[in-house]
Amino acid sequence: MPALKLDIHQTAARSLYEQRCLYLKAPLITGHLLHITELDMMRHIEVLRHCQNSWPKVQTPADVFVQAIGQPATQRDSTWLTSLLQEPGPLQEAAIDALCWQPDLLATADLVELYQQRAGLRSQLFDLWRHRRDQIPAGLTSAAELRSQNIELQTRALRYAASRKEIGQELFIPYFRDLNNVTAERQISGKLLATALWGSLLRGTGHLYEPLWRGIEREREPDALYRLLRIGALLATPQLPDVIRQYAKEQPAKAAELLALHGTKSAIDTLADLSPPPDVETDFQAAWLWISGEYLHVEPRLQLVGKQESTPVTSAQNWWKQQRATLEGEQRLLFGLPLSLERVRTLACQWAGRYSINLLDLLAYLQKQPVTATERIPLRTKQQLLTKSGGLT
Repeated sequence: MPALKLDIHQTAARSLYEQRCLYLKAPLITGHLLHITELDMMRHIEVLRHCQNSWPKVQTPADVFVQAIGQPATQRDSTWLTSLLQEPGPLQEAAIDALCWQPDLLATADLVELYQQRAGLRSQLFDLWRHRRDQIPAGLTSAAELRSQNIELQTRALRYAASRKEIGQELFIPYFRDLNNVTAERQISGKLLATALWGSLLRGTGHLYEPLWRGIEREREPDALYRLLRIGALLATPQLPDVIRQYAKEQPAKAAELLALHGTKSAIDTLADLSPPPDVETDFQAAWLWISGEYLHVEPRLQLVGKQESTPVTSAQNWWKQQRATLEGEQRLLFGLPLSLERVRTLACQWAGRYSINLLDLLAYLQKQPVTATERIPLRTKQQLLTKSGGLT
């Protein structure tokens, strides 16, 4: 193939991979847009698959992904991918993307062996196994094994375990059992607590409100507090909107996401009272899109005196004034209609971006069983998993 045409395919494949990464980081994008991007990317990679000898030296994360996916089966070099996995940074993330996209690039057994050899890689491997839906030796998620590990590794291991229906609630309950006792003084990481509660929630464990609230009251670390509040938002805990109102003073973008996920009348009232700082307007617009199913204009609560121009699109606040009376009791709103299991499953197939993770977890919560589809796998694979028994293992 002429060098110029080869360069065109290489450039296009890299650019489309980078575009896909940006889409996954956005709050909400349509699944159709992501699907078209992935299809175009694979068309260029398929051409490159026949030109291995002409590929340039790997320099960027996009190079890693394109070359890993584009390797013909007869020429695959697992040593190259294994070495990339062991160096934290953007190239490692691209290697993980490739292994999520095409699991047969590196067998589960090889990754288990790497787990035993490289302690610093274990957290990332649990995430990778979850995205790939790999079944790993039971000993790696046993209570005895996890107790000896650091908080980050335990958290990711529990998140993997939560995604596997064959793992029972007995792994998760010890992490929060004592918190049901009001006089308990035991301290536990909020990240670990939120993940343990999530695993138990999917297995039908009751009496989780007390440990959740005790965790929220005690937690001071921002990311851990967000994870605990998110569990409360998934459950639509009634008292939560008032807590998130205070949380919004420090974390307005995350507060908007959580209130939208909660989706009740009180949560939407709280969201309508918040004024987005300029740097998080996109997040507020995504939150209102989640609630309404429409692209609404979010007006600041405070405006200059005399500035009364009408906006060319419907404002979120005015839309909510018109819709508020239609929401009954503790009913939850999702993309303009009452929340239901089938609606969540349908929307999870249609949307991508960061908030799509909330759709997947909301589906798992409503089903009370893990959903194996994740946001990092190809959209087509995700849709197939979701339409086959709701994404169950």
